[in-house]
Amino acid sequence: MSQFFALTLADVRRDTPDSLVLTLEVPEEHRARFAHRAGQHLTLRTWVEGQELRRSYSLCNAQGDVSPQLAIKRVAGGRFSEWAHRYMQAGALIEAMPPSGSFGLDLPSGARRHYVAFAAGSGITPILSILETTLRDEPASLFSLVYGNRDLESVQFREHLCQLKNTYLARLSIFYIFSNEPQDVELFSGRLDERRCLSLLTSCLQVSTIDYAYLCGPAGMMQAACSALLAKGMPADRIRQEYFSADPTVRAPSSTGVAAPGVELSVRIDGATRRLRLAPGNYTLLDDLLVAGLAPPYSCKAGVCGTCRCKVLEGQVHMHAPNALGSAEVAQGYVLACMSRAQSSSLKLAFD
Repeated sequence: MSQFFALTLADVRRDTPDSLVLTLEVPEEHRARFAHRAGQHLTLRTWVEGQELRRSYSLCNAQGDVSPQLAIKRVAGGRFSEWAHRYMQAGALIEAMPPSGSFGLDLPSGARRHYVAFAAGSGITPILSILETTLRDEPASLFSLVYGNRDLESVQFREHLCQLKNTYLARLSIFYIFSNEPQDVELFSGRLDERRCLSLLTSCLQVSTIDYAYLCGPAGMMQAACSALLAKGMPADRIRQEYFSADPTVRAPSSTGVAAPGVELSVRIDGATRRLRLAPGNYTLLDDLLVAGLAPPYSCKAGVCGTCRCKVLEGQVHMHAPNALGSAEVAQGYVLACMSRAQSSSLKLAFD
């Protein structure tokens, strides 16, 4: 189920004109529960005008830090971010789910790797956690960051990135790309489109030296970077992607599945199994469960955060878009409940 815990906002500071960095204080009895891996995210919850709002935000500090940190960038029309920028202050309480997500890699002792990350805007948040953890825990590895923004003022975590560069001078390379601010080198002025990514992979970064690539940012940038990496010979299974907003080209699942009244569903949530006949209507699996009064874990309902990931044990499901899931997870039978519909008359799911 979606279990939330009350945490204290130990610190709220402005990082850029449009972004806040929050430091959360976790009670001693919950610290093991909130221990995070690099690249994971938290789901926050609040109520605005009597309506429950949930939003997932990536953790930006290194793995092992006892006080989780995350950034909230103001989004035009974003009810949660507007509320956060207006009302969040140090000392207040905020409800949060424990960390989740599998964007980051395990870091084997003694590894000598070269990682490359393409980030844009607030896509830097999980990348920063991964970058700092990797440089600290893999002392023989290198990390290269390509970071796109509008201009210098909009660069999130600019001071912290400078500190990391000074600390890991020979092992960290950072390439800033500005779309609205000219730079001395033309390659670094403009959008991170496929042409520019290809140029970077030709002149500054050699794919033959890269072991893994991380991508996080707007869908168009991620598609461009992924296409460029593949074109240069990067194996697809070495490219890891994390969406922080829904792809505007991906719509909600169409109503092509089995009619809801004909689906017998067995679902396991937190070790308890429930059996039910799905309510009438062309709903996603997540909405089916919520309509039935169950409490599956979820956050964004747009396929971005991966919180509603579940495994199909029996039956068939059509997932409109995998988004937050990796190819290995999909191959193992995992789906996003918010992006999936039943395709068989009986179905067995597990959220554990």
